[in-house]
Amino acid sequence: MIQKLPEYIDKINKEKNDGLIIKPFTNTELIQGNLKIPYFDINFDEAEQGIKDRIIGNIRYKLTFELFLEKNCKAPILEFCRYRDAIENMLEEDDFEYWEHYNMKSIGINKIELTVLVEY
Repeated sequence: MIQKLPEYIDKINKEKNDGLIIKPFTNTELIQGNLKIPYFDINFDEAEQGIKDRIIGNIRYKLTFELFLEKNCKAPILEFCRYRDAIENMLEEDDFEYWEHYNMKSIGINKIELTVLVEY
């Protein structure tokens, strides 16, 4: 995801072309310290596996993305929505080998919750 996301951020910037340009995240790996803004943090909140999931070999993961964006932005909500759109486009278009299904929702001004169904 870290390597693919800059391509989708660039696509969003070209598609919208209204003067608001979002920058690629500065992350180059998941666990990193002292990053420059913008960057994101990903947290694995929980894993859930019901009886049906055990039988067919699935597990559900709940992840939270926290986006750290510039504080002086003129349109912070719009900027967040652009990043959210870039992430969603990447998840829809790219094949993630093990992901069967995902559900994405915003849970705050800079947080995105992602539930992923994974086959094993």
